[in-house]
Amino acid sequence: MRRTLAVAVALVAVLGALPLTALGAEDPRFEATVPEPELQPGVQQELTLQLVNDAADVDDSVTTATNVEVTARDGSTPIEVVSGPRYLGTMTDGVPRSVSFRVEVPTDAPSGTYSIPLSITYEYDGDERETTTVRATVRIPERPIFSVTDVDSDLYQDETGLVRVTIANTGSMLANDTAVTVASRNPALAVGGGQSLEVFVGELPTGSETSFVVPVTTHGAVGGESYSLQLQPSYLDEQSVTRQAPPSTIGVQPATDKRFVVTEVSTAAIVGESGSLQVTLRNDGSRVLRDASVGLESVSGALSFEGQPTTTQFLGSWAPGETRTVTADVTVPPTGAAGEKSVHATVAAQFESGVRTNSGPYEVPVTVSPEQRFSVADVTLDMRGTSAVLTATLRNDGPAGVEDALVHLESTSPTVQVLEPTAPIGSLGAGQTTTVAFDLGVAQGANPGVRQFDATVQYERNGDGPYRSDAIPLRANLPTDEDLFSVEPVNATFGIDATNEFEVRIRNEGDETLTDIRALLEVAPPYESQSASAYVASLDPGESTVIRFEVTTPEDAVPTTDALGVNLSAETETDHTVAAGPYLVPFTIAAAGAAASDTTALAVGAVAVILILGAGWWWLNR
Repeated sequence: MRRTLAVAVALVAVLGALPLTALGAEDPRFEATVPEPELQPGVQQELTLQLVNDAADVDDSVTTATNVEVTARDGSTPIEVVSGPRYLGTMTDGVPRSVSFRVEVPTDAPSGTYSIPLSITYEYDGDERETTTVRATVRIPERPIFSVTDVDSDLYQDETGLVRVTIANTGSMLANDTAVTVASRNPALAVGGGQSLEVFVGELPTGSETSFVVPVTTHGAVGGESYSLQLQPSYLDEQSVTRQAPPSTIGVQPATDKRFVVTEVSTAAIVGESGSLQVTLRNDGSRVLRDASVGLESVSGALSFEGQPTTTQFLGSWAPGETRTVTADVTVPPTGAAGEKSVHATVAAQFESGVRTNSGPYEVPVTVSPEQRFSVADVTLDMRGTSAVLTATLRNDGPAGVEDALVHLESTSPTVQVLEPTAPIGSLGAGQTTTVAFDLGVAQGANPGVRQFDATVQYERNGDGPYRSDAIPLRANLPTDEDLFSVEPVNATFGIDATNEFEVRIRNEGDETLTDIRALLEVAPPYESQSASAYVASLDPGESTVIRFEVTTPEDAVPTTDALGVNLSAETETDHTVAAGPYLVPFTIAAAGAAASDTTALAVGAVAVILILGAGWWWLNR
């Protein structure tokens, strides 16, 4: 009995000293579980696994695995493993080990359950090295998936343009109250006037898409490269909880040039004068603009627009490729300098989507020409009774020739009136002179002396204009009256209560021939006239003629001496109308007897003449 017990104890001791495999342990066997299997799309995240070396049957055991190394792979899943192998060392039977991998789930990864393959390399029994693969099960949740299907950017330098984004819900869940926040991280681009702008999209069912427009403003020279904008969608889930979808990034590339091009500048700006500026711009964009207007701003203050530094002109609709011209009146002060000046043009308009845009500024070079100058010399004033002719020599002092020029004359004297204030002179080259003449009206009783006049020249230059010069002061001496005519009575004795012939001699006292001479008798009660005017075709210098009027005296007249005025007008050899008068011509009203005695004497004389003539005829024919 004792011997049997001793043998049994010895056998137990021997068996305890033997390895487990010797007792029937299985080869290493691995299993993977994921405590938190749900992965979030659109971000990198840690995926933590529980890895255990364990037999399939709980009553069995496995051999210890050494030098264990685990590598997670993408497999056929949309999940990307971004971390490398993990070394776990020794794994004994049934003892779990935690291992983490860095994974990234694409934003548009479909929802569902996926198995991530894990490649495990290990050793056992001292020198055996094996590789096996197990799988970790993960889940991508049901959700809306926002995918950008189209980006259409209309961006140019230094303006507010449009970015149209089309998004689709390719997920498995309806998105309610969808909004997208568009943000720029680059100071060269501003979204909605700032760094970000939220755009409300609304309901977006599965499989549907929608578009929205974002105003984006560029700053500086941004053309030629792509800039990123971040899109951050948000929505309400089935429990009305606001969820943030994974963000995405889109690229926009502004054009290398500007939307508008200044194609032509026409300047008529002259120092000290008012002129015009015409700016033609072309819409090189791809969209129709509405309610467009162009603003012009004088940068240096060297010019002004009707006294203001800016001016704006409304243009309305502006199609792509269309050119539009704005015209503005510009003034250069007399203290200004000639040369190139800078004007900025800006375009304000509205896209068809309702977004407002401001484009520019665009450089508009404006050439300011030197001041155009004129001078006046050889001013004379030739009196013609109550009219006069002012003549002067106008010189174009340059710097350039002028066309379609007019000289406008104004009198500063209340007793002298310019009857025809504008005299056309046509073209006048730099340094050339021309003579201008103006008809003046001089008030009766005007005192002789110096009179002041102001002449201005209106002209065009190189087809531009019209321009107007500064006033040119000129002085002329108003001489005493020099009568063009002398007037004297020839038959100036009237009867009482009688129709009388009034004969008057007029003489041209000037030194040029006068034509179209008209005489008008000034008749006032108690006298009357049925023929108070007379006409003479012409009078040479020193030539005289007799003109006749009819004068009726009243029945209650008494013998007396009186005078009637005669006014004369005529045309000179230079086609100027001159006027003189009234000339007072005396006459006598004789008593009735005196008038009869004169008549009797005339009758007796006539009879005597007849008798003498009869006697002579008899003598010659006897």
